[in-house]
Amino acid sequence: MTEVRQEEAESRLAMATGVFTGAVVLSVFGLYVFGNSRPEGHEVAGEVELAVPPEAVYALLSDYERRPDWRPRVARIGRIADDGEGRQVWRELDEGDDRFDFKVLEEVSGQRVVLTTASPDQIGYDATWSFSVAPRGSGSVLTVEEQGEVDNPLWRGIFYLRTGPWSTVEQELTMVADALSPGATPRRLR
Repeated sequence: MTEVRQEEAESRLAMATGVFTGAVVLSVFGLYVFGNSRPEGHEVAGEVELAVPPEAVYALLSDYERRPDWRPRVARIGRIADDGEGRQVWRELDEGDDRFDFKVLEEVSGQRVVLTTASPDQIGYDATWSFSVAPRGSGSVLTVEEQGEVDNPLWRGIFYLRTGPWSTVEQELTMVADALSPGATPRRLR
């Protein structure tokens, strides 16, 4: 009797293991197929109206050492190098020491900051973010445009299922709004 029960238990365990393994393989394959059906590149943009002058918005965006003050996931930041072409490269670290390196491509005083991923191979994602500030009424409007690319179909599938391209732009606009003009709501442009 005991041997029969042990064989039944082993058989059930083998079946459960097979079902679990099959489900994992099918999930990964499904993510790959889904990701392969999505475009590698994307362009999205959004804006938010802020109740502060453009100079205040630009001052926040261009003071990279202040990023931990308004970006909740950033624990610390430091300038790590120049890229060989005279552009600043910065490293953000979160509480778990996960890092994100970005490069400053352009700064137009009071109007525009353009950042890009400095090490896209580290995160599997290559993007450029343009932050443009303009006066609007007694305040300002901040527009964020993202041009990005996720070349690996598996990561692209996860990216589109988890957040999608609009999510990053919306988060950027929300963080700036929370820091400078709480309650302002981002709006998708494309």
